Amino acid sequence: MINEVPFDELYQKAKACNSTEEILAVTKESGVELTDEELDAISGGWSSEKEPHCPYCDGTQFTHCSEGEADGTTTRSWLSCWKCGREFAPGEAIYK
Repeated sequence: MINEVPFDELYQKAKACNSTEEILAVTKESGVELTDEELDAISGGWSSEKEPHCPYCDGTQFTHCSEGEADGTTTRSWLSCWKCGREFAPGEAIYK
């Protein structure tokens, strides 16, 4: 099973959040499951002033992709850059 959510749409919703709990609710509502690494990044602080950038081309628009099992568990999650087409783990994005 593959679930694709336009990253910029999800990002804009997350930027409007005022707490970690609100961010988690947005991701759950969108059908996105976060990895432990991503959860750590969120709980460590969220800055709506910084945007994620592709580590290869500095692009700022992505599609969030994930693969999972029939029971809904996510086995792999990655971002696909709209500008260069390269794929990378969410933790590899550069925030500036």
